[in-house]
Amino acid sequence: MSRPSIDYAATEVPSAGVSLPVDGGPFARPDIDLIEQLRQVSTATASATMHKLGIRQTFIQGPLPRTPGAKIVGPAVTLAFMPQREDVFSGAAQEGAEKRGALWAVFETVETGDVLVIQAFASRYTGCVGEMLTTYFKGRGGAGIVVDGCVRDWPNIQTIGVPLWTVGFTPNYASQAELFRGG
Repeated sequence: MSRPSIDYAATEVPSAGVSLPVDGGPFARPDIDLIEQLRQVSTATASATMHKLGIRQTFIQGPLPRTPGAKIVGPAVTLAFMPQREDVFSGAAQEGAEKRGALWAVFETVETGDVLVIQAFASRYTGCVGEMLTTYFKGRGGAGIVVDGCVRDWPNIQTIGVPLWTVGFTPNYASQAELFRGG
Protein backbone atom coordinates (compact mmCIF):
# COMPACT_ATOMS: atom_id res chain seq x y z
CA MET A 1 0.00 0.00 0.00
CA SER A 2 1.52 3.32 -1.02
CA ARG A 3 1.43 6.39 1.17
CA PRO A 4 -0.33 9.51 -0.10
CA SER A 5 1.95 12.23 -1.41
CA ILE A 6 1.62 15.51 0.49
CA ASP A 7 3.22 18.78 -0.63
CA TYR A 8 4.26 20.16 2.77
CA ALA A 9 5.80 23.25 1.18
CA ALA A 10 2.31 24.37 0.12
CA THR A 11 0.53 23.34 3.32
CA GLU A 12 -0.76 26.03 5.66
CA VAL A 13 -0.11 25.41 9.34
CA PRO A 14 -3.32 25.25 11.37
CA SER A 15 -3.78 27.94 13.98
CA ALA A 16 -2.74 26.99 17.51
CA GLY A 17 -5.04 29.67 18.89
CA VAL A 18 -2.10 32.04 19.31
CA SER A 19 -1.74 35.16 17.24
CA LEU A 20 1.65 35.29 15.55
CA PRO A 21 3.94 37.03 15.59
CA VAL A 22 4.14 37.44 19.32
CA ASP A 23 4.04 41.19 19.81
CA GLY A 24 5.11 42.82 23.06
CA GLY A 25 3.23 45.94 22.10
CA PRO A 26 4.60 49.46 22.15
CA PHE A 27 7.35 50.23 24.61
CA ALA A 28 8.62 53.47 26.06
CA ARG A 29 11.99 54.55 24.75
CA PRO A 30 14.40 56.27 27.14
CA ASP A 31 14.82 60.02 27.13
CA ILE A 32 17.33 61.23 24.52
CA ASP A 33 19.38 62.91 27.28
CA LEU A 34 19.88 59.52 28.96
CA ILE A 35 20.98 58.01 25.66
CA GLU A 36 23.53 60.80 25.24
CA GLN A 37 24.85 60.23 28.77
CA LEU A 38 25.17 56.49 28.13
CA ARG A 39 27.08 57.22 24.92
CA GLN A 40 29.92 58.51 27.14
CA VAL A 41 30.16 55.20 29.09
CA SER A 42 32.57 52.51 27.92
CA THR A 43 31.33 49.00 27.19
CA ALA A 44 33.48 47.63 30.03
CA THR A 45 32.02 50.09 32.53
CA ALA A 46 28.46 49.39 31.42
CA SER A 47 29.02 45.62 31.66
CA ALA A 48 30.66 45.89 35.11
CA THR A 49 27.86 48.11 36.43
CA MET A 50 25.19 45.70 35.19
CA HIS A 51 27.13 42.81 36.76
CA LYS A 52 27.05 44.65 40.11
CA LEU A 53 23.28 44.97 39.70
CA GLY A 54 23.01 41.19 39.31
CA ILE A 55 22.74 41.06 35.53
CA ARG A 56 25.42 38.54 34.56
CA GLN A 57 24.71 37.98 30.86
CA THR A 58 25.38 41.47 29.56
CA PHE A 59 26.38 40.77 25.98
CA ILE A 60 26.02 38.35 23.09
CA GLN A 61 29.20 36.35 22.64
CA GLY A 62 30.17 35.79 19.02
CA PRO A 63 29.29 38.77 16.82
CA LEU A 64 32.30 40.77 15.67
CA PRO A 65 32.35 44.44 14.71
CA ARG A 66 32.10 44.84 10.92
CA THR A 67 32.21 48.64 11.08
CA PRO A 68 35.59 49.60 12.60
CA GLY A 69 35.33 52.16 15.41
CA ALA A 70 31.53 52.17 15.49
CA LYS A 71 29.68 52.54 18.77
CA ILE A 72 25.92 52.37 19.13
CA VAL A 73 23.71 53.26 22.07
CA GLY A 74 19.95 53.04 21.93
CA PRO A 75 16.83 51.07 22.79
CA ALA A 76 17.00 47.42 21.67
CA VAL A 77 14.37 46.12 19.30
CA THR A 78 14.67 42.34 19.29
CA LEU A 79 14.03 39.61 16.75
CA ALA A 80 14.43 35.92 17.60
CA PHE A 81 14.97 33.22 15.02
CA MET A 82 13.76 29.71 15.81
CA PRO A 83 14.75 26.28 14.53
CA GLN A 84 12.92 25.49 11.33
CA ARG A 85 10.85 22.31 11.09
CA GLU A 86 10.80 21.34 7.45
CA ASP A 87 7.76 19.15 8.07
CA VAL A 88 5.82 22.27 9.09
CA PHE A 89 7.30 25.14 7.06
CA SER A 90 9.67 25.05 4.15
CA GLY A 91 10.18 26.62 0.76
CA ALA A 92 7.30 28.66 -0.61
CA ALA A 93 5.16 28.19 2.52
CA GLN A 94 7.86 29.73 4.70
CA GLU A 95 8.47 32.59 2.30
CA GLY A 96 4.74 33.38 2.39
CA ALA A 97 4.70 33.23 6.18
CA GLU A 98 7.68 35.61 6.40
CA LYS A 99 5.67 38.30 4.64
CA ARG A 100 3.14 38.32 7.47
CA GLY A 101 5.36 37.23 10.33
CA ALA A 102 7.66 38.55 13.00
CA LEU A 103 10.22 40.09 10.66
CA TRP A 104 7.96 42.82 9.34
CA ALA A 105 6.27 43.30 12.71
CA VAL A 106 9.69 44.02 14.23
CA PHE A 107 10.89 46.28 11.43
CA GLU A 108 7.68 48.31 11.60
CA THR A 109 8.42 49.15 15.26
CA VAL A 110 11.88 50.60 14.55
CA GLU A 111 12.21 54.28 15.43
CA THR A 112 15.07 56.74 15.16
CA GLY A 113 18.03 55.63 17.30
CA ASP A 114 16.87 52.03 17.84
CA VAL A 115 19.32 49.12 17.81
CA LEU A 116 18.12 45.91 16.14
CA VAL A 117 19.32 42.85 18.09
CA ILE A 118 18.82 39.51 16.35
CA GLN A 119 19.21 36.17 18.13
CA ALA A 120 19.99 33.44 15.57
CA PHE A 121 21.90 30.74 17.49
CA ALA A 122 25.15 31.79 15.75
CA SER A 123 23.84 30.05 12.62
CA ARG A 124 26.33 30.07 9.76
CA TYR A 125 23.64 29.16 7.22
CA THR A 126 20.81 31.62 7.83
CA GLY A 127 21.02 35.09 6.32
CA CYS A 128 19.16 37.10 8.94
CA VAL A 129 19.16 40.38 7.01
CA GLY A 130 20.50 41.54 3.68
CA GLU A 131 20.88 44.73 1.68
CA MET A 132 17.17 45.50 1.35
CA LEU A 133 16.28 45.03 5.03
CA THR A 134 19.36 46.95 6.15
CA THR A 135 18.40 49.81 3.83
CA TYR A 136 14.84 49.73 5.18
CA PHE A 137 16.18 49.75 8.77
CA LYS A 138 18.36 52.78 8.02
CA GLY A 139 15.42 54.53 6.37
CA ARG A 140 13.41 54.15 9.59
CA GLY A 141 16.28 55.80 11.51
CA GLY A 142 17.87 52.69 13.05
CA ALA A 143 21.25 53.22 14.73
CA GLY A 144 22.86 49.79 14.27
CA ILE A 145 22.37 46.04 14.04
CA VAL A 146 23.78 43.24 16.24
CA VAL A 147 23.28 39.75 14.78
CA ASP A 148 24.02 36.50 16.60
CA GLY A 149 24.25 34.91 13.18
CA CYS A 150 25.06 35.83 9.58
CA VAL A 151 23.98 38.43 7.07
CA ARG A 152 23.83 38.24 3.31
CA ASP A 153 24.80 40.83 0.66
CA TRP A 154 27.84 41.95 2.70
CA PRO A 155 29.57 43.90 -0.11
CA ASN A 156 26.42 46.02 -0.54
CA ILE A 157 25.60 46.34 3.18
CA GLN A 158 29.02 47.93 3.74
CA THR A 159 28.03 50.87 1.58
CA ILE A 160 24.76 51.57 3.46
CA GLY A 161 26.45 53.03 6.54
CA VAL A 162 24.69 51.08 9.30
CA PRO A 163 27.07 49.89 12.06
CA LEU A 164 26.93 46.10 12.17
CA TRP A 165 28.12 43.29 14.43
CA THR A 166 27.73 39.77 13.05
CA VAL A 167 29.08 36.22 13.34
CA GLY A 168 29.73 36.08 9.60
CA PHE A 169 28.32 36.13 6.10
CA THR A 170 26.27 33.72 3.99
CA PRO A 171 24.68 33.75 0.55
CA ASN A 172 21.53 32.13 1.97
CA TYR A 173 18.33 33.91 2.83
CA ALA A 174 16.31 32.76 5.81
CA SER A 175 13.98 30.31 4.08
CA GLN A 176 16.98 28.50 2.55
CA ALA A 177 18.37 27.60 5.95
CA GLU A 178 17.65 25.88 9.26
CA LEU A 179 16.07 28.86 11.08
CA PHE A 180 13.03 31.05 10.58
CA ARG A 181 12.05 34.43 12.00
CA GLY A 182 9.99 33.47 14.99
CA GLY A 183 9.24 36.51 17.07
